[in-house]
Amino acid sequence: MYYTLIMSTDKDWEIWGANNPYFGVLSHPKFLGSKLRADVEQDFYASGQADIDQVVSRVRLLGGSGRFACAVDFGCGTGRLTIPLADHASRVVGLDVSPSVLHEAKKKTPQKLAGKITYDLADDQLKHLPKKYDLVHSYIVFQHIPTKRGEAIISKLLTELQPGGFAALHVTFTYRASKLKKVVIWLRNHFVPLHYVLNICRHRPWNTPRMRMYTYNLDNMVRIFGQAGIPETVQIMTDHGGYLGLMIIGRKQ
Repeated sequence: MYYTLIMSTDKDWEIWGANNPYFGVLSHPKFLGSKLRADVEQDFYASGQADIDQVVSRVRLLGGSGRFACAVDFGCGTGRLTIPLADHASRVVGLDVSPSVLHEAKKKTPQKLAGKITYDLADDQLKHLPKKYDLVHSYIVFQHIPTKRGEAIISKLLTELQPGGFAALHVTFTYRASKLKKVVIWLRNHFVPLHYVLNICRHRPWNTPRMRMYTYNLDNMVRIFGQAGIPETVQIMTDHGGYLGLMIIGRKQ
């Protein structure tokens, strides 16, 4: 019998957030579980500082000071990137679809930053987006959002960005893999029993959801950025397990 695997990605991410909040952000076996060893947790958050430093260095190349009045971290997860953003912004807003992961982010945010960082739920209408922000940031998030839906969210994030503000948004654009591996992924996405069997083979709960990946058309990204008043950008190339991506950074005119 043929099955179609149709699941809400938001519900999937709440499952990840409740059971594996760190692995849902960085998919390495050492980050599996709801609680990490102290040294592993330290490595997890230290990696976020390095990623933010790289983004800020590109912002300065575009003429920015690296200081922001209000920064938005879309798909903030457990605050890996949200927390170091507070070194560069007077206020930081972290948005995510998973209540469980937001709860974890709040627990891990240093008390001294409690008045500087706020966390709230993300949705397609972006109801909790602040009225004014001069940096919108998102890394390894849109790759897990269906493309059409993600493009609409990106367009809104860029449209609401203040003139003179900066965007740093990451998308994947292609997958380098053998034909066999691509077939296996397609089957896992469309044939539920195979996905469950592979979970069991990997010693995971049989009903662990798929961590789905989506690619974006770069021509569409150029159009969306341009329509929002960001005609020029710089990019940082990324490679996550064969998924090639770009962190696209630009300043709104």
